[in-house]
Amino acid sequence: MVKTIIFDYDGTIHNTLGIYEPAFREAYQWLSEQNVVEEQKIETAQIAGWLGLNSKEMWDTFLPELDQRYKDQASAIVGDSMVRQIRKHRAVWYPGAEEMLTALKNRGYHLVILS
Repeated sequence: MVKTIIFDYDGTIHNTLGIYEPAFREAYQWLSEQNVVEEQKIETAQIAGWLGLNSKEMWDTFLPELDQRYKDQASAIVGDSMVRQIRKHRAVWYPGAEEMLTALKNRGYHLVILS
Protein backbone atom coordinates (compact mmCIF):
# COMPACT_ATOMS: atom_id res chain seq x y z
CA MET A 1 0.00 0.00 0.00
CA VAL A 2 1.39 3.40 -1.00
CA LYS A 3 1.20 6.04 1.68
CA THR A 4 1.12 9.55 0.28
CA ILE A 5 0.94 12.85 2.11
CA ILE A 6 0.18 16.05 0.21
CA PHE A 7 1.42 19.33 1.66
CA ASP A 8 0.69 22.89 0.74
CA TYR A 9 4.03 24.66 0.43
CA ASP A 10 3.45 28.36 1.08
CA GLY A 11 2.55 29.06 4.66
CA THR A 12 2.68 25.41 5.69
CA ILE A 13 6.28 24.36 5.17
CA HIS A 14 7.74 27.60 3.83
CA ASN A 15 7.50 30.88 5.75
CA THR A 16 6.42 32.77 2.64
CA LEU A 17 5.97 36.07 4.43
CA GLY A 18 9.75 36.31 4.82
CA ILE A 19 10.18 36.86 1.09
CA TYR A 20 6.70 38.13 0.19
CA GLU A 21 6.72 41.14 2.51
CA PRO A 22 9.96 42.67 1.17
CA ALA A 23 8.81 41.92 -2.39
CA PHE A 24 5.47 43.62 -1.77
CA ARG A 25 7.18 46.63 -0.19
CA GLU A 26 9.45 46.94 -3.23
CA ALA A 27 6.43 46.91 -5.54
CA TYR A 28 4.56 49.41 -3.38
CA GLN A 29 7.59 51.72 -3.39
CA TRP A 30 7.59 51.53 -7.19
CA LEU A 31 3.87 52.40 -7.27
CA SER A 32 4.59 55.36 -5.00
CA GLU A 33 7.41 56.52 -7.28
CA GLN A 34 4.96 56.36 -10.20
CA ASN A 35 2.66 58.69 -8.20
CA VAL A 36 -0.27 56.30 -8.44
CA VAL A 37 -0.49 55.56 -4.70
CA GLU A 38 0.13 57.61 -1.61
CA GLU A 39 2.81 56.47 0.78
CA GLN A 40 1.23 54.81 3.76
CA LYS A 41 2.21 52.51 6.58
CA ILE A 42 1.15 48.98 5.72
CA GLU A 43 1.29 46.57 8.61
CA THR A 44 2.85 43.15 8.32
CA ALA A 45 -0.45 41.60 9.42
CA GLN A 46 -2.24 43.15 6.44
CA ILE A 47 0.43 41.83 4.07
CA ALA A 48 0.21 38.38 5.67
CA GLY A 49 -3.54 38.42 5.06
CA TRP A 50 -2.94 38.39 1.31
CA LEU A 51 -1.00 35.13 1.39
CA GLY A 52 -3.06 32.49 -0.35
CA LEU A 53 -4.66 34.98 -2.73
CA ASN A 54 -3.58 35.08 -6.34
CA SER A 55 -2.09 38.36 -7.53
CA LYS A 56 -5.32 39.55 -9.16
CA GLU A 57 -7.32 38.93 -5.98
CA MET A 58 -4.65 40.60 -3.85
CA TRP A 59 -4.44 43.83 -5.86
CA ASP A 60 -8.22 43.95 -6.40
CA THR A 61 -8.67 43.66 -2.63
CA PHE A 62 -5.94 46.11 -1.67
CA LEU A 63 -6.20 48.73 -4.44
CA PRO A 64 -9.36 48.04 -6.46
CA GLU A 65 -9.23 51.47 -8.12
CA LEU A 66 -5.63 51.08 -9.38
CA ASP A 67 -5.28 50.82 -13.16
CA GLN A 68 -4.74 47.22 -14.27
CA ARG A 69 -1.46 48.10 -16.01
CA TYR A 70 0.02 49.15 -12.66
CA LYS A 71 -1.38 46.07 -10.93
CA ASP A 72 0.24 43.86 -13.56
CA GLN A 73 3.60 45.61 -13.26
CA ALA A 74 3.47 45.53 -9.46
CA SER A 75 2.68 41.80 -9.60
CA ALA A 76 5.69 41.26 -11.85
CA ILE A 77 7.88 43.19 -9.41
CA VAL A 78 6.67 41.03 -6.53
CA GLY A 79 7.32 37.82 -8.45
CA ASP A 80 10.75 38.88 -9.68
CA SER A 81 11.76 40.02 -6.20
CA MET A 82 10.66 36.74 -4.64
CA VAL A 83 12.67 34.76 -7.20
CA ARG A 84 15.74 36.90 -6.52
CA GLN A 85 15.37 36.30 -2.80
CA ILE A 86 14.99 32.55 -3.28
CA ARG A 87 18.15 32.49 -5.40
CA LYS A 88 19.95 34.34 -2.59
CA HIS A 89 18.78 31.61 -0.16
CA ARG A 90 16.55 33.98 1.80
CA ALA A 91 13.55 31.67 1.62
CA VAL A 92 13.24 29.71 4.85
CA TRP A 93 11.19 26.77 5.97
CA TYR A 94 9.43 26.79 9.30
CA PRO A 95 11.49 25.38 12.17
CA GLY A 96 11.36 21.60 12.18
CA ALA A 97 9.86 21.28 8.69
CA GLU A 98 12.92 19.66 7.14
CA GLU A 99 13.29 17.17 9.97
CA MET A 100 9.59 16.29 9.82
CA LEU A 101 9.68 15.72 6.05
CA THR A 102 12.84 13.62 6.36
CA ALA A 103 11.27 11.50 9.11
CA LEU A 104 8.13 10.91 7.03
CA LYS A 105 10.19 9.97 3.98
CA ASN A 106 12.28 7.58 6.08
CA ARG A 107 9.05 5.94 7.27
CA GLY A 108 8.14 5.18 3.65
CA TYR A 109 5.70 7.98 2.88
CA HIS A 110 5.59 9.52 -0.60
CA LEU A 111 5.61 13.26 -0.13
CA VAL A 112 3.90 15.61 -2.57
CA ILE A 113 4.13 19.37 -2.29
CA LEU A 114 1.56 21.54 -4.04
CA SER A 115 1.49 25.29 -4.11
